[in-house]
Amino acid sequence: MGNGLTTQGSGLTTQGSGLTTQGSGLTTQGSGLTTQGSGLTTQGRGLTTQGIGLTTQGSGLPTQGSGLTTQGSGLSTQGSGLTTQGSGLTTQGSGLTTQGSGLTTQGSGLTTQGSGLTTQGSGLTTQGSGLTTQGSGLSTQGSGLTTQGSGLTTQGSGLTAQGSGLTTQGRGLTTQGRGLTT
Repeated sequence: MGNGLTTQGSGLTTQGSGLTTQGSGLTTQGSGLTTQGSGLTTQGRGLTTQGIGLTTQGSGLPTQGSGLTTQGSGLSTQGSGLTTQGSGLTTQGSGLTTQGSGLTTQGSGLTTQGSGLTTQGSGLTTQGSGLTTQGSGLSTQGSGLTTQGSGLTTQGSGLTAQGSGLTTQGRGLTTQGRGLTT
């Protein structure tokens, strides 16, 4: 549920089963978009996209994963074997929880998950407000991932943000931080 959600770009793909799309004032722009519900691009069953002012921009954004939960605004995460590396935050593994605020991820070829960004999978939930995902070739995948935070911005095309900082690996882990930048 949510309002002001925007999906822009070409070749956006949302895959998964159990997808549920709810919200008002959703906008989808681009080519090859499948729009279901209130102007949201969703395919499959059991996906839930919730949030206010969520924005997804770019071309060829694939989303995959299972049981993924993205909540809040302001961070970049990936789970189920996905890696979010960079400047103070690397999270790897499955069923992990990443929490933080004011996290910014910039670059090309970015694999990110967070509030209101590219999400894919079955039973996937995306929640947050004022989140922005920009770029091309952004991919998010993971299973049983929970992302919470506020103020997330992802920009760039086709790259993986790498840097130095905190690295956490494993299952069921929790990472918290503020003002993280990659």
